[in-house]
Amino acid sequence: MLNNNNERSPPPTGNNNHDLNLNFAPDFIRPICRGEKVCTLRLWGEEDPLSDTDKMEVGDLVVATCTQTTATTNGDTVTLESGKEGTSSSSSSSSTSSSPSPTVPFAHLTITSKDYVTFRNLTDEIAESEACTGVPELQCVLRRFYPSIGNGSRLVAVRFVCARVLEM
Repeated sequence: MLNNNNERSPPPTGNNNHDLNLNFAPDFIRPICRGEKVCTLRLWGEEDPLSDTDKMEVGDLVVATCTQTTATTNGDTVTLESGKEGTSSSSSSSSTSSSPSPTVPFAHLTITSKDYVTFRNLTDEIAESEACTGVPELQCVLRRFYPSIGNGSRLVAVRFVCARVLEM
């Protein structure tokens, strides 16, 4: 089997038991389900209890999940999307608490490749597969999740195709 660079890649192993999860911010659901986002970059070595990136292999069928954060402000519940502020019908907000809600599955993804790249070596092709307009936008997205990321930071690039969209 040849990968995108016409290099020989190992045959898929195909773990199809849906025990592996790949968690995304809410704003990535639509691009993934539409096939616009077909790659995710994760900081190598960083533990993510909601994603099984280190266990994924080419050919695996995994569950794409989403965690939304809900905040309660003076009794009003507000859903906060990743990196965005929510608004409440209440005009005053003296006390705010937030906690992650359980993950919600939204799709099944088939893993097509798993590679490593450094932050400084990101390309427009990788940015496009992440549904970004170019490397500068992709770098901004990555800094949103990994504020201390630097040029030498190693990333895991997990490529996938959306095999099935689930009802939420």
